[in-house]
Amino acid sequence: MGGASLDLTNGETATPSFRSPGDSTKLTFKLTVTDNKEAIASDTVVVTVKKITPKTLTISKNGNGKVTSSPEGIDCGNNCSTSFIAGTKVTLTATPDADSVFSSWRGGGCSGSGTCKVTMNTDQSVTAKFTLKPTFALKVTKTGTGKGSVVSNPAGINCEPTTSTCTYNFDRGKPVTLTATPDANSVFDGWSGSLCKGTGVCKVTMITAKSVSAKFTLKPTLALTVKKTGNGAGSLSSDPQGINCGNTCNYNFASGTQVTLNATADSGSVFTSWDIDCVGSGGCIVPMNSAKTVSANFDTLPTFSVTVTKAGNGTITSAPAGISCGATCSASFVSATSVTLTAKPDTGYSFTGWSNGCTGTVTTCTVNVTQALQIDAVFTKKPPFISKLNDTGIATCATYNEVGLACPQSNYPRQDAELGRDATLNDNSDGQAGFSFTKISSTGTELAASDTNWSCVQDNVTGLMWEVKTDDGGLHDKDWTYSWYDSNNARNGGTAGRQNGSGNCSGSQCDTADFVAIVNAVGWCGANDWRTPTKEELRSITSYNRIAPAIDVNYFPNTPANGEYASASSFANDSTFAWISYLNTGQISPFSKISNVGGGFYNSFSVRLVRDGQ
Repeated sequence: MGGASLDLTNGETATPSFRSPGDSTKLTFKLTVTDNKEAIASDTVVVTVKKITPKTLTISKNGNGKVTSSPEGIDCGNNCSTSFIAGTKVTLTATPDADSVFSSWRGGGCSGSGTCKVTMNTDQSVTAKFTLKPTFALKVTKTGTGKGSVVSNPAGINCEPTTSTCTYNFDRGKPVTLTATPDANSVFDGWSGSLCKGTGVCKVTMITAKSVSAKFTLKPTLALTVKKTGNGAGSLSSDPQGINCGNTCNYNFASGTQVTLNATADSGSVFTSWDIDCVGSGGCIVPMNSAKTVSANFDTLPTFSVTVTKAGNGTITSAPAGISCGATCSASFVSATSVTLTAKPDTGYSFTGWSNGCTGTVTTCTVNVTQALQIDAVFTKKPPFISKLNDTGIATCATYNEVGLACPQSNYPRQDAELGRDATLNDNSDGQAGFSFTKISSTGTELAASDTNWSCVQDNVTGLMWEVKTDDGGLHDKDWTYSWYDSNNARNGGTAGRQNGSGNCSGSQCDTADFVAIVNAVGWCGANDWRTPTKEELRSITSYNRIAPAIDVNYFPNTPANGEYASASSFANDSTFAWISYLNTGQISPFSKISNVGGGFYNSFSVRLVRDGQ
């Protein structure tokens, strides 16, 4: 076997050592010595060794605690048995839990309650006994007419105001401090029992069972009476709680209590003042050092009439409610009320403006009512339409070789742009060229051309009102398409088309009849007579001065460049076909009502609904 080398000087010695193998055997060792003159001497020795078997130490526990060992190995709790080399001296230490004490050892030559020392010449078993600490009961009894709480430190006793007796077991010798706290209507009179007295804290040491009494007495009470006076109405409340007037206008408060009264006037009334045991119009604080009476005065606020005189056909309503003119053109409002009047013209009329108490031409007017007001509202009948046909929208002239030229062109007279509305009414203030449009809100109110949020468009030439498409995923989204369906044989030319589901028409399968029904049900733009337009009506809003889309996008936004819009008009030569308008160019063409283009949809196209606005 190989070994280590080391240098020795004169007079030194060296002792070789080795670790025993795991089994009994004979080991041969050769020791070679070389001096500083390179002389060598050696010797051989044979050693017989025996296997050393470890010894097991096992711990048993009775009760709550922990046993550990030195050297490490035992941690009982977790590890209650381990092996040590024979002959090892092991010291065991017992640590009790908080609720216990260590009583004694048994086995392994150990006894008593100190440390246990075991020599591991053989397997050993040791038992550690823990016992629960002795405890004594502390009982707290609350007496007297009042209420309060008693708590202990350390925790254990927690006698709430509604509890009369509390008991807790504390460890022997534990010092305990009791604290008494009366409620708002009581006083603490003091302790009795177990040498406790006075009104401070009670300190006891638990060397035996203890019993302590805590006495609480109700404070004397005094009546507070509150009276409401005056012609007005209102409510009264108190802090601390007790007064809630109208329901309760008197309450008994503990003597010495500071009571704050609060007055709240009802609508149409005003709180004016306190009287008797409170004065002034501010807060009322009543010190309850005797029975007290307080009066609170409420007066009614003055009211003024607002009268609307209406010319022409339309309605005037108010917020807050009161005026609905039509039927009711006058109402009374409490002084200083802010009243907003809203004018809505009937079909065929426009709102011209306010006068007297209101001014301007916008449809709403807000007034602060501090006196009687007379307000005039004028609605004017719209003039008859100039024609029932729009012009083409073409505002430039052309030759055989050029387009987009100024008019006139002498060699090419009487062109489209020189005739009709596009020539005589081309101001672009309410639509391109000769078109004239008005924006309409979702509730049917006319809007200014500058408004940026509108839902419909009134064509002032043809009188038709049109749906405006959105890009919000809602009912009117530009991307939704519909199959052609009309069950009315007087309109469908003899072929009804295809029904296509009965969803909500917001992205689900839908046909034109369902779409019309849903839009009418919600009263879009204040109307419920929407329908699918005819091919002539679709062509009436087509502007031929532009393409992709061929429509005025300033009034009809969210129109796809290549939109294909279905009409209600059936094809005369074949009732299974109907007309569509291609808004990329303004052309129209027939399409099949009944052919399936996949996914259960039957020739699905966009639809822009129309109604007879005048």
